Amino acid sequence: MEEQNLTGDIKNIISSLKNVNKIPNIPTNTINQLIEKSQEMLQNFNFETFREFLMHFIYAKQQGVYLPNIEDEIENIQKDLIIKDIDELSKETMYTKRAYAYQQLSDRISEALSLGLTIPQIQTQRIEMEDSVIKNELDISYQKLQNKLRELELYEFEKWLRIAKTIGLDVQKYEEQLPALVEQAFQNEIETIIYDFEKNPTDNIYKKLSYKISNATKRGIDFSNIQKIRISMENQVIREQVKTVLKEINERKRKPSLKPLKKLIKKAAIGGIYIEDLLPSFQKIQKEVYINEIQIAKSELEKEYRLNKLIKLEEVLKEAQSKGVDTSEFEEELDRLTKITHRSEVIVTLNWIEKEPLPEYYYLIVEEIEKAKLIGAYVDDIQEKLKEIESIIFFSRNQIIGHYET
Repeated sequence: MEEQNLTGDIKNIISSLKNVNKIPNIPTNTINQLIEKSQEMLQNFNFETFREFLMHFIYAKQQGVYLPNIEDEIENIQKDLIIKDIDELSKETMYTKRAYAYQQLSDRISEALSLGLTIPQIQTQRIEMEDSVIKNELDISYQKLQNKLRELELYEFEKWLRIAKTIGLDVQKYEEQLPALVEQAFQNEIETIIYDFEKNPTDNIYKKLSYKISNATKRGIDFSNIQKIRISMENQVIREQVKTVLKEINERKRKPSLKPLKKLIKKAAIGGIYIEDLLPSFQKIQKEVYINEIQIAKSELEKEYRLNKLIKLEEVLKEAQSKGVDTSEFEEELDRLTKITHRSEVIVTLNWIEKEPLPEYYYLIVEEIEKAKLIGAYVDDIQEKLKEIESIIFFSRNQIIGHYET
């Protein structure tokens, strides 16, 4: 890059902008900001100062500010900046031999080529640097793996080993050590998981162990000696889960808690896991839960005697009976509540009629009274009251019909 050409381009931009400032009715503040950003580029030319200038330039054009045709100078500056950046990244890559610097260099070269720039010397250097960068990354990942024999470090080392092998580097000494490194890394992972489980025996940690053993088996590592530990951990996990679900059932005694308990009992039976000491018979637990559900539905009905709440109570009772729960203690109570609810429904309809004496309400309450009487609910007093307003309902209706007939 010729520094003189770059300086000339920036000075041309400053000169053009100063001429624009002489034009009447030009927003001088916007132009002055562009001049200021141009001078910053002149003093310290880098991506940051160029980006600042470019943002102000684009903003000025969007605001409709007249600007001279300085796009050529901007394009030249951009090309000069890319070449300068490539030169610096090339030096950094040669010095560090790291992949991140090499990748940045490759990206800048691609950008330069897209702008039509030719940089054959740098491209040649980049190809020459590739081998040393990959070799260095392989050595670094190997050292990291030696310092910390874990799965993450192993995968990083294997990645660079594959890349090095692909480009034809001699990796024999690493390949010879790989099987032992793989086994030790997985051994360390599994030991850590077992240690974590001893402190906090949860299902997630157990699943993590199963996943690691599965991965190790796929890699040809025999961890059959861990299987006994894994089975013991599974037993402990299921027992802990049973305790948790039982605690929830004892606290809430709600139906949704029964499903996970059923699953755990089944899982324990399949795996031959002993949980009998933790819980009484499932039927006993189930009975306690359903009795509680019935009591809750009954309480809800007693707060407001409505048909939908009565149906809910009947459904819970029916479901409990289907599970073999004895609900005979609630039969008399259900009969009493059913009578009260049907009487309540009749009273609600009567209130509608008293507010708005319409025939359709009358026919509805007659039907409800018949249903209530069939189940033995007391509604005689309501029937008497209905007779008092019956003439009003049909007198009003006949008046309306007579009016239209006339």
